[in-house]
Amino acid sequence: MMQWIKDKKYYILFACLTFVFYQSSIDNEFSLDDKFIFANIPAEGTLFKDVFSVFAKRFDILDYRPVAMFTFALEQYFLGSINPKISHVINIVIYILLCLLIYYVLKKLPIKNANKIAIIATILFIVHPVHAGVVNNLKSRDGLFSMLFMFLAINAYVNYENTKAKKHIIFIILFSLIGINAKKDASNIVLILPMMAFVIYNRSIFKSAIILIGIFAIAGLSMLIVDTLIPYPELDKHTTVLFTENPLPYLPSIWNYLGLAVSTYFQYLKFIFIPKGYYFYFGYNQVPLRSLFHYITLLQLIIVLIPLLLSVYYYKKNKMFAFGIFFFYATLFYCSNLYTEVQGILADRYVFISSLGAFIAFSVILLEIFNFEKLNEWIQKQFWKKSDVKYIIASILVIIVLMYFPFVQQRNKAWQNILTLIETDMPYLTESYEANRIASTTYTNRAMSNTDVTQRENQFLKALQYAKQANKIYDKDIYTNETEGIAYYGLGKISEAEKQFKTIIQQFDTSVVSWDLLGDITFKRNNYDSAALCYANVNRLDKQNESFYYKYPNALHLSGKKDSAYLFILGLSKKYPSWHVPYESAAYLYFYNEGNQLKGMQFMVLAFEKGLRNKETYYSTLNTLEQGMQNQDPNLKEEYTSLYKKLKKIVIN
Repeated sequence: MMQWIKDKKYYILFACLTFVFYQSSIDNEFSLDDKFIFANIPAEGTLFKDVFSVFAKRFDILDYRPVAMFTFALEQYFLGSINPKISHVINIVIYILLCLLIYYVLKKLPIKNANKIAIIATILFIVHPVHAGVVNNLKSRDGLFSMLFMFLAINAYVNYENTKAKKHIIFIILFSLIGINAKKDASNIVLILPMMAFVIYNRSIFKSAIILIGIFAIAGLSMLIVDTLIPYPELDKHTTVLFTENPLPYLPSIWNYLGLAVSTYFQYLKFIFIPKGYYFYFGYNQVPLRSLFHYITLLQLIIVLIPLLLSVYYYKKNKMFAFGIFFFYATLFYCSNLYTEVQGILADRYVFISSLGAFIAFSVILLEIFNFEKLNEWIQKQFWKKSDVKYIIASILVIIVLMYFPFVQQRNKAWQNILTLIETDMPYLTESYEANRIASTTYTNRAMSNTDVTQRENQFLKALQYAKQANKIYDKDIYTNETEGIAYYGLGKISEAEKQFKTIIQQFDTSVVSWDLLGDITFKRNNYDSAALCYANVNRLDKQNESFYYKYPNALHLSGKKDSAYLFILGLSKKYPSWHVPYESAAYLYFYNEGNQLKGMQFMVLAFEKGLRNKETYYSTLNTLEQGMQNQDPNLKEEYTSLYKKLKKIVIN
């Protein structure tokens, strides 16, 4: 109790400091990749038991991350929907708990200056801008939980070393498994505990190896059970990691793997020492693939080796410094591109756990390696007789905190929503194909759903800009070529769009978008035969494309092939007798192309009886039927009235 009272001021300081740094993120909206949240939780309005369904499905096909998704499912159930403001508050609270736990665990270690190292390392962990992406990105709650439970496992290990009580082994296993199933980043516990045993607790290599094997076996068994109960599809490596995400699988050689690993570690060192350059996506060719023997890679290798060499040099003098460096490098191994290819090559979220190792090493430098005594003596002689080394260290920390604050605020602001993130980062991502693809796709989707003419045009212009930039980096991907054509089409530059779609079809005959919009272009020129041919190719490639079943018979009808149009619809209705689409398609043909309003309405009502539930179409059909009921011909009036009554019986939610 006395220790808690003594340390309470630090817990309050850390909580307040974290809130001050991240309170500006509370008003942020949904942003990049937050769509994965809604793809992995049950729909709004489902029963409470459905909340637990997140434990029975994979995250984005290959991964298994139910812990964070469970909290989002609970949010949605109790609040009715996910409110981004509340979700951001929860992320900040989890981050605060994690930072308090880091201090709590580090100060218990049996090392010199444990409490001071814990204070400095925790402050640095709180304020460093490399963590802003994880805190701001709601989907990255999985990373917060992963490290939180990993540190609970580390705390259990420290308790075991201090007490030798076997019950703590159960907590080590339990928290490790929860952390790994929050996100696999917590698998780093396999390396961290043996390092702690060997470096901090002076266990033999044999005993440290036993810990490694034990934790590895438990983690491996957990993953095996998940893979057995919730199997994932066997996918080819080239379909899970695209060339534009990481070119390593397509240019495999030991020297390329080693070269990219060196570049990756170099970039992560930059993330720690330079508080900027954190972007939403890297990938090809933002991080160039170079052989180990490239002169730039060799220079990077020298920089990467310097901390490791220093840790070896200081190992006997100061094991905690070495532990911090080993922690940093070891926990980055899983995302180093050395043994597996990382989508995007690197990301600031991957350094979330490992950064703590760098902060521990820096804390040791301040307290034990760098000699502040002479500086303190000079200050005492020149300025302040009561000067103390602790005041110098405190001043350094204050300077760092003040220096990092604007960088964190900048990233908080950037993460306000997907568009602010794109506009903040894209000037620096001119060589990233995937970043430009994401930007172009985002603006295209926004433009197509925007009813404001000016905003729509501006968004299509942005989409075109980023699509062209993407195709300049890599022109062999169908998606950005399609986006460029769609942007031209949306801007009314029909000749450029047509040329783009024809070029795409020559290179990618499988482009549904190109065949469809090329059909629309030729249709508007009254070249209905060509339009029908284009729409037929849409159906060849995508049987589920509903627009084909309206566009194709319409083009046939207008080209003079009326019998073919109706025979197609008749065949469709026989093949799918309970499907509303053929009846709705026939309704449009009769109503618009032949001017037969009654026949059109008969088929439209039949379409609603077969399951059509479009509100706008429903009310426009009712309106047309009401007008028909005013007909002077009693037979027609009776027919329209009958159809009206039939349609009114169908409930549209």
